[in-house]
Amino acid sequence: MKYIITYYSDAVQEDILALPETLRARYIGLTRRMLTYGSNLGEPHYQGVG
Repeated sequence: MKYIITYYSDAVQEDILALPETLRARYIGLTRRMLTYGSNLGEPHYQGVG
C-alpha cells in the first residue's frame, strides 16, 4: 500500500525545510519510510495511544 503525507499548511512544510541539516535529513528519511509502510515505524518511533 502506498501512503500520502499531507501538510495542513504551507507554513508547516516551510518550517520543516528550515530545520538544521541533520534533523531535516532524519525527517526526510522517516517520511520516506512512512510513504511505504505508514505511520507505524516501530521502536523507537512508536507513537502509542494513551
